[in-house]
Amino acid sequence: MNHRTLSALVALFFVLTSFAGAARIPIVTVTASSAVRETPAYLTADNNPLTSWIARPASQWIRWDFGSVQNVASVDLALYNGRTQDSVFDLWVSTDAITWKQVLRRALAQPAKHPLDKDGFQRFTFLRESARYVLFVGYGSSRNNMVGVSEARFESAGTLIGAALPDFIPGNGVAGPVDLDVTPPSVTLAASKTSVTTANDSVELVANATDNRGVTKVEFYRNGTLYGTDTSAPFTSTLTYLSSAANGTYSYSVLAYDAAGNTRSSEVVTVVVNIPAADSSAPTVSLSATSTNVTAAGSVLLTATASDNKGVTKVEFYRDGVLAHTEQVAPYEHTETYSSDFSNGTYNFTARAYDADNNATTSGTVTVIVNIASSNVVPMGSTADTATVTQTANSPIPTVTGTTYYVDSVDGSDSNSGTSTGAPWKTVTKANAVTLLPGDALLFKAGSSYSSMLHAKWYGTSSNRILIGAYGNGAKPIFEFTGGEKGVLVTGAYLTIDNLLVRTAPSHYPAYDASPERCINDTAGTSYWAQTANGGNGQPYDFRQRTGWRVGINISAEDYANNANSGRFNVIQNSRTEYTTAGIHLSGANSSGRPATSNNQVIATAITKSIFASVNTPVGVKYDDDSGGFGLLINGHNNIAAYNYFEGNITNCSEDYRIEGGDLEIFSARNNFMHHNTSINSGTFTELGGSTNNRAERNVTRTTCTR
Repeated sequence: MNHRTLSALVALFFVLTSFAGAARIPIVTVTASSAVRETPAYLTADNNPLTSWIARPASQWIRWDFGSVQNVASVDLALYNGRTQDSVFDLWVSTDAITWKQVLRRALAQPAKHPLDKDGFQRFTFLRESARYVLFVGYGSSRNNMVGVSEARFESAGTLIGAALPDFIPGNGVAGPVDLDVTPPSVTLAASKTSVTTANDSVELVANATDNRGVTKVEFYRNGTLYGTDTSAPFTSTLTYLSSAANGTYSYSVLAYDAAGNTRSSEVVTVVVNIPAADSSAPTVSLSATSTNVTAAGSVLLTATASDNKGVTKVEFYRDGVLAHTEQVAPYEHTETYSSDFSNGTYNFTARAYDADNNATTSGTVTVIVNIASSNVVPMGSTADTATVTQTANSPIPTVTGTTYYVDSVDGSDSNSGTSTGAPWKTVTKANAVTLLPGDALLFKAGSSYSSMLHAKWYGTSSNRILIGAYGNGAKPIFEFTGGEKGVLVTGAYLTIDNLLVRTAPSHYPAYDASPERCINDTAGTSYWAQTANGGNGQPYDFRQRTGWRVGINISAEDYANNANSGRFNVIQNSRTEYTTAGIHLSGANSSGRPATSNNQVIATAITKSIFASVNTPVGVKYDDDSGGFGLLINGHNNIAAYNYFEGNITNCSEDYRIEGGDLEIFSARNNFMHHNTSINSGTFTELGGSTNNRAERNVTRTTCTR
């Protein structure tokens, strides 16, 4: 008897073997490596041998899950076309779908040798094993490489009658290993926090899932219910708890899948949400004013007194129902400045206080009546070089109640005391080093000249300002800066800058840009329009655009981290700027948290010849970004520009627009007031961008040239 004959006889013997106490084992879940259309894996457990699971090519697998560990020693299989063809397969068992044991190797199902019952089942037995999962791996049939199972039945193993069946040997010429993926993913779940006590707080769940063949998806479950799926790493879910309505205990878990359908659940992560009920108590707030009857130019300080059981987050000040100012920290104050009879009228102010839960209370109304006598202003001379700006509505020169320091670039010495006209200092460096107190003054000799930047970093008070100005007779002190971007930098508060001339030194003019454009000049040397490189229309050309940042006087809040009033409540008056990119710049906020300047005044000042561009990009590189030629550049809020004289603020070789610039450039600014200003021969009187609630009234503009 040869080996094959012996194998067939042994197989037949075990088909006839019976078990004592056998019972059908229910199949809970069926998964497979793949399936031909309309032949899903579950058809092998539907108690209908006429339906089949089919897959191709060879080495496809199907796995049955009993739901719990059972004793099993046989399988009844109805194979696809099992009555007419031979099939070869392996059978594996496992208790956890991780570690597998092969119980049948290259089992040969032959209808001619293994009898089939009336429903087409053949029984295959093996040594009794404890198993929850049974894995069938098919290697094709005697007809083709297709794998198919119509039905599978398992019975619990009682007392086995008979001998154990040896391993089957390869049959039908089919042999070789199969590439199985029977290993489920590994997965853990972590939460960014497990306790939530603040409204609108979020918890991020992060599933760390790995698999020998790759994770295809991770499902997120809340209290056992699926609520989200992530199909790519990192596998995350963010949960936001809005209010106390979300209070409770939540159990979160994840289920990770691989391409073979293997799955594994994570441990449960518990998140406890206990958000206090929202605060329904609104703040209390009252409003007061230093004066309610204004008859002379000056300021009124509005003070809001606000409190709340959980803290005040901000106070808004409203003028006639329109938001005028917001303060987020105490003291909650707002200053209204009235410069002339133009401000006459009745103003109704209220304050509105908020707490962290957005409860709000509005104060009672404070009414301020302004009745300032008319000033009959004459704000201009003939040209920018000879104009004398006179008016009677500018802020008065502060009374010096403290120490006066003197600086004389010609006859001074930094070794002097600096506290008398007979012993002045010599340099701006020495002046910058002094500590000025409220009521002090820093005065520069008329006709003197300085090349360094003056840094006005001192803080006066609303009732005791600091004066920076001139002494003696003659021309204004000149700050003709030869380095850096600014002639005078103001970062303090309650400063009055009076009677200074600030300009860029010729040696420090910005360089010409690389453009081939040229501008023609008139006999006075003033450029008017851009021409092509050959001059155009027979006109001569001898001028290119200078491009770079030069500022005469810059008010900035860059000291805000040390003093919340940085860049606020300053006055520039009776002064002049020329040959700059921006004559005066009231800076805005920046990304580092510095706020915009506010509550400053520019009064009775000549702002002329802002002729440098800040940006002049060739059209081929970028269009519509040229800028420069700013007279007064306002990026702040609640500022006043009044009784000023503007002339010749223009750049004439703009790549984008040919001409660019203007006297009042207002960008990202609000609640500014411009009145009684005069504009002569500038690019335009005003440009606006990203700004709201600004007022411009009783201004005059005049052009005496053509372009």
